[in-house]
Amino acid sequence: MTVKEIIQKWLRENGYSGLYNEIGCGCTVENLMLCGESCENCQPGYNVFYAGGPHNFGIQPKKPVEDL
Repeated sequence: MTVKEIIQKWLRENGYSGLYNEIGCGCTVENLMLCGESCENCQPGYNVFYAGGPHNFGIQPKKPVEDL
C-alpha cells in the first residue's frame, strides 16, 4: 500500500472529501495529489460547490450545511 493509498483510505473512512491548504490548493480523494507537490501542509476538508469561476468546486475546512 502506498502513502497516497493510505491517505485516501483515511480520508474516506473519516468522511472527508479531500485535501486543501492555505494557498488555495485543493484536491478530491479520487484525484489526490495531482499537483505533484508534497502534501505535508495540506489538511483534510470537505467539498463545496461554487457557481461560476474557473472551477465549480473547492475543498474547505468546514463541512457545508445542507440546504433545507
